Amino acid sequence: MGFMDKLKQLKNENRNLVKTTKRMNSVGAFYGNVNRGVKDGDFWDGSYVNLEDGGMVIYGSNQDDYLFGKGDVVSCEPIGAGPTIPVRDQKLPSQRFLLTFKDGKKAQADIISNKLGAFQKALGL
Repeated sequence: MGFMDKLKQLKNENRNLVKTTKRMNSVGAFYGNVNRGVKDGDFWDGSYVNLEDGGMVIYGSNQDDYLFGKGDVVSCEPIGAGPTIPVRDQKLPSQRFLLTFKDGKKAQADIISNKLGAFQKALGL
């Protein structure tokens, strides 16, 4: 791989880095993590989920946004307690779910526990 190829690869890997960082720092909109520890899933290992404009978005610095809302989730299976999620100077408890979307994609989502009601409302669950 030549220098220009490596430069192009770095650009692609970090194409959403600024937007991702801004979203993660928006504590009110940040709802949790997606696919932590899941290799070769439909979403990047270490994606995030936010509530934006009444709908949800899965995002990461290495992937394009995946927007979803009411009617897009065909299954939301609770798995149990998720890991604690660091948010600024806190570590917040989460609940883990397996989400299946109508396009067939799946995501393991760790949703911050005190945001579960708003999460379920946004998805009509």
